[in-house]
Amino acid sequence: MGCLVEALSRGYDVLGLAAATGGDEVFFQLVLARIIEPVSKLDSLQVLEEAGLAPAPYRTVTRRLWVFARDSWRQQISAACAAHARLGPASLVLYDCSTLLCRASCYADAGHAAAGHGGLLALDVGIFIGGSAAGRVGSVKLTV
Repeated sequence: MGCLVEALSRGYDVLGLAAATGGDEVFFQLVLARIIEPVSKLDSLQVLEEAGLAPAPYRTVTRRLWVFARDSWRQQISAACAAHARLGPASLVLYDCSTLLCRASCYADAGHAAAGHGGLLALDVGIFIGGSAAGRVGSVKLTV
């Protein structure tokens, strides 16, 4: 996966994220791992190992999370992305609500019970990926 890691690292640098984060290695590793495979923080360490990198210890990752949650951190990331996209004064919010599997208790009588499902009803609510941007000239909502 050397070429993949190299390409993703280059993209990270081109977007200005390395400069915006002050070269924070833990943040870089989390971003890299989640692009390769969107998994939990703990599982991201295995993804990095499989990619040939030496991941930061899990305790280090969890200790850094409070830094990543700060408004100032998010503003640095947003500013770097906006500068790369030449947005000017704007706010950009991206979000991903991936496919969810909901299980609802079903007090179904014999006429409504799904055979073999023990009274549980599975609902696939679909995939929604979108975002919104707001600037001096108004706002727009993006949906894919």
